[in-house]
Amino acid sequence: MKCTSTAFALLAAAAAGVQAANIQLVGKVMNSAAKEGFENSRTLVYAGGKTKRDAPKVYEPDPNRDYTLEDGYIFVLQCSTAGFRPECISFGSEPGKCVSYFDFDPKKGDHPTSISDAFNHNVTSISTNTGGACQFYHYTGCDEKGDDRGLTSSYNYNLNVSLPEDPRTVQYFKNVTSWRHDFDLVLIRSRPHHNQVVRESIESPFPASPTAKLGTLGVLPNELLGNILGYLDIHSYFRFRLVNRRARVLASELHEYKSVVKNGMEGFRGMLRAGLATHYTFRDMYRALKTETCSFCKSFGGFLYLPTAARCCFGCIENAPELRVISMPALSKLTNISAKRVGLRVGYALRTVPGLYSMEERPGRRPALLLAEREATWRLSELGLLTPDVAHALQARSEQQNQRYMMSTAYPWYDPTTGQVENGVS
Repeated sequence: MKCTSTAFALLAAAAAGVQAANIQLVGKVMNSAAKEGFENSRTLVYAGGKTKRDAPKVYEPDPNRDYTLEDGYIFVLQCSTAGFRPECISFGSEPGKCVSYFDFDPKKGDHPTSISDAFNHNVTSISTNTGGACQFYHYTGCDEKGDDRGLTSSYNYNLNVSLPEDPRTVQYFKNVTSWRHDFDLVLIRSRPHHNQVVRESIESPFPASPTAKLGTLGVLPNELLGNILGYLDIHSYFRFRLVNRRARVLASELHEYKSVVKNGMEGFRGMLRAGLATHYTFRDMYRALKTETCSFCKSFGGFLYLPTAARCCFGCIENAPELRVISMPALSKLTNISAKRVGLRVGYALRTVPGLYSMEERPGRRPALLLAEREATWRLSELGLLTPDVAHALQARSEQQNQRYMMSTAYPWYDPTTGQVENGVS
């Protein structure tokens, strides 16, 4: 850990490039790779600079959330290689300072612009020690929790939100990997180019006008048909959309459908791939999409727990008892009930899909079917198929951590009042 005195931080701007004191991290948002980067990278702090610029108010984080600051400084780990790999520097600044990479340049010697040359327009991994909701300027107001911190060069805005009043954002849109994006990689995810190929056909009807009708359904007004469609499960909804062009037009206009396929592609695609699309509707998916907080701890939730279509945070994915996972063979063995009978009694099982599911580079082992332990236990108990001894054995059972990652996927928050989408970059 870094242990040099933070008194150096009070030097003038020309002497800004100095070692800082120990950087303490907010544990619940800490990525293992980012932690090592904070502890081992070179650290620079800055005490000068102008006040922050004005920025549009988009979303205010919870003022009561946890945070840790060392001697009043905010530290932002930034790396020029994805995955918090070198070159990395922990930039430190007082809250609200408008700081650029050029302020950290030595401004003399053989390489007077060495810092700005390495990081200006070249950041692919970012993380903050405070757990604030934004990496760059995004909110009005600036406080000790790190909101609206200012360690940027010429682009003082959130790199993951394209703001129409700031066209420069487009240059960096989705080009930055943060701790939360790294978490995406270990969950259920689709390759971006796979989504791009089908996105247009999923979001929009065919350009040609419909000629065929909907048979008996055609006598109903569109408003009533839309209400009926809202009750269809996701799988049935897609089957109806394939009937003909008129059905496609009608199905493409449902508000909940349009919002989910535009903003929550990974969520509903994850439902289809995991074999859970017959259990939930687009209204269920939309309800989760517009819910900001985790269903289990009330922190910001950037993910979707597929077995129950509940919004959650990564901390709960890893640790919440409500999200315990068990494989079909393990449950069958513990309960002495055949896997086929368990499937019939529980009603559903998640079909795992290929993925990394590990914080290591080597993929985790993947069973064919997984169950949400709490829901499965409750259903078997209601049917009188679970003895107290078996229930106790289930609670005492050690989990395989990577199996929790196989049940969730990234799912941004959509604010219907502003139309803004928040991915939870932090």
